[in-house]
Amino acid sequence: MPRQPARRAVIDLGSGAMNLAVFGAGRDGLRNVYRRSTTLRLLAGMTAGDLRPDALGGALAGLRNVVDEARAHGTKELLLLATSAVRDASDRAERAERRVAERGVTLRVVDGGDEARMAARAVLHVQDGCVVDLGGSHLQLAEVTGRRVWRAAASVRVGSLRLLHAHPPGAGAAREVLSAMRRDVDSALAPIP
Repeated sequence: MPRQPARRAVIDLGSGAMNLAVFGAGRDGLRNVYRRSTTLRLLAGMTAGDLRPDALGGALAGLRNVVDEARAHGTKELLLLATSAVRDASDRAERAERRVAERGVTLRVVDGGDEARMAARAVLHVQDGCVVDLGGSHLQLAEVTGRRVWRAAASVRVGSLRLLHAHPPGAGAAREVLSAMRRDVDSALAPIP
């Protein structure tokens, strides 16, 4: 019986979700074999740039299950891409890297520009336009021209969970809260050409 090619998995650890995608060899390159998403609350209670120990601990405990799922699908190589919540936390490196290495997973903390470029590449069937990826902590932007990421991508601190944390429901009249959110978004986008 021919040997099955090794499968690879990517785990995207974001502010609001952890996504697992397992890939195997297909006729025209890689094909998605399995996909799963788990809700997270990494930004809940974030203070002074540090993730709460229980928020990161909960995500890393969930990672154990996701890694087990990936291995059950024949995955040999696992890459964990950590985005803005981990990137912005001042205590991210030592805590996350130590715990992830214990599970045999390679961790890469993705900078904002790379995160925006990855989002744009995921939709390169778009001929021309601006790719907008709204996450929990950040908004990524990249200009696509002729199916290529043309202009340097940007990442700004106005994700949906970040805005809700800064302007919680019940913090004032709905119009006032929405106006404050709009001001935050306008201010964050102002330096982008």
